[in-house]
Amino acid sequence: MQWNVNDYQSINEETLSLFCLLEPKLDVLVIGIGDHTVTPALSKHILKFIRKYNINIELLTTEQACTTFNFLNAENRIVAGALIPPMHVKINENDILKSQIRNNSLFGISD
Repeated sequence: MQWNVNDYQSINEETLSLFCLLEPKLDVLVIGIGDHTVTPALSKHILKFIRKYNINIELLTTEQACTTFNFLNAENRIVAGALIPPMHVKINENDILKSQIRNNSLFGISD
């Protein structure tokens, strides 16, 4: 399903209501708010609504949220991810090396 939220300021009761309708009931909803810092005010705003529906949440940057989602999913938990794309993507040397190896393998290029 597509979650049509462009920024963390658009997270509200209406945009979160989708996750209250899912069956089976979620163990955890992982929310990624782009590359913004999670503030106590934002946490309080979201927790107030979600607690009414007895859903556990993790509110993180999107990079951290993806990692958390994958971990929970690997544990066979009933998890959903509500992810806002970050404005900046961090790339490290390991990412570049893996991409080069994958491309070489796909295109039959040997070293």
